[in-house]
Amino acid sequence: MTSLSYRERSGRHQCLVGLLAAASTALFATDCLAQPELHLEFDSSVFLSDNPFLLPGKDRAAAAAEIAVRPGITWPVGPKTTVDLSSSVALRQYHRRYGTFVTGQAEATVRHRENEYLSLTSIANFARDLSTDVLTESVDAAIDTRSIRISYGTRSTVDWTPNATTTITGDIGAQRMRYLNSVLLSATTSYDLGVALSKRISSLTSVGARAQLTVSKAVANGDSSARSFQLTASRRLAEAWRAEAQLGVEWTRVGDPLGNGGHRRARFMGSAALCYEPRRFLICLNASMRSEVSGFSGLQRATYLGASMSGQLTERGSVTATAEYRKARVRELGGSNDVVRIAAAYDHRLNQRFSIKAGVDYLQRTRLDSDKTHALIFQIGVTFKGPRR
Repeated sequence: MTSLSYRERSGRHQCLVGLLAAASTALFATDCLAQPELHLEFDSSVFLSDNPFLLPGKDRAAAAAEIAVRPGITWPVGPKTTVDLSSSVALRQYHRRYGTFVTGQAEATVRHRENEYLSLTSIANFARDLSTDVLTESVDAAIDTRSIRISYGTRSTVDWTPNATTTITGDIGAQRMRYLNSVLLSATTSYDLGVALSKRISSLTSVGARAQLTVSKAVANGDSSARSFQLTASRRLAEAWRAEAQLGVEWTRVGDPLGNGGHRRARFMGSAALCYEPRRFLICLNASMRSEVSGFSGLQRATYLGASMSGQLTERGSVTATAEYRKARVRELGGSNDVVRIAAAYDHRLNQRFSIKAGVDYLQRTRLDSDKTHALIFQIGVTFKGPRR
C-alpha cells in the first residue's frame, strides 16, 4: 500500500474540514438553546503491528501514532425533546509504507417523546473508517481490507404504545457508501423500511413480528432487494440472564449489471443473543445469518458469531474482551471471505480527567484462494476528559 494520491489527499482534507466544521458548529451554537451540556475528549495512542492491513507478503510491519478529538453536546430543547450531537476526528500516521489517514464520525440525534404513548427518534450520521478498524462489522471489510469506507445516512423511528403491553415500531432509513483505494467495491445507495409489533405476554416474556424491505443500488451491479418476515421473542431467564431471538425468511433479488433480471432466492434468516449480567460485568453471545448491503454486488449473505465481555475490576480499572467471526459468501466468485477478530483491553482511570488504556488485537483473514493472513496489533494510549459544562 502506498501513500495517498493528490486526489485522495484532497478528499481526506475535505472530510477533515467537514468534520471540524460539524464539531465547531456543535461547540459554538450552545447559546441558541438553554442549558446545553458540553463534553470533550482528547486521545493520544501508539500502535505497533506486524501487518496492520492484512496484506499478503513479507515485511508488512509498521508502527503508527494517532491523535483524536471527540466533542459532543446534549441539548435539552424542552421537556419533550433532546438533541445529541457527537463527533470525532482522528489523524493516524504510519512511520513507513502506509502513509497518513484521517478518520472520524459525526452524528446528530433528535429524540422527542410526545406523551406516554408516542415517541420519535431521528438520526443523521457520517463516518470515514479504515476497513481493518471495522473488520468484523461489515462484509465489505472482509472483501477488501485496504479500502477506506465513507458512509453517511439518516434514519427515523416511531414507537407507538397503544396500551401497557403492546409496542408498534416503524422505521425508515437511507445510507450511501463509497470506498477509496478499492477496485473491488463500488459506491452503493440503500433504502429500507420496516414495521414491528411487540407484545408482552408476561412480566418476563415478549413476543412479536417484524417485516422489512431493503433496496440497494450499486453502481457496478444494478439494483438488489431483500424482503423479510421474522418472528421475535425475548425473555428474562433469571435475575441476571436474558435472551432474544429472531427467526424468519428473506426473499432476495441480486441485481445483474447486464439487466437480465438478476438472481432470486428465498432463504432462512435469523439472529439470537444470550446475555449474562451479574453485578459488575456484562457477558453476551450473539449470532446472525442474513443478507447485508454490500459494495460488491448490492447484497451479500453474511454469517456472524460473536462474544463480548465488559466489566469493572476495581474502582478505577475496567476490562473489555471481544471475539468475532464473520463469513461473507461471495456468490459471484464461488467462494467466501472469512475474518476473525479477538481483542482485549484494560482501561485505568488515573484521576477525574486522565486515564490510560492498553490493548491487543488479533486479526485473521481467509481470502477466496484460501490463503490466510494474520496480524497482531498492540496499542497503548492516554485519554483526557474535559469537564462537562
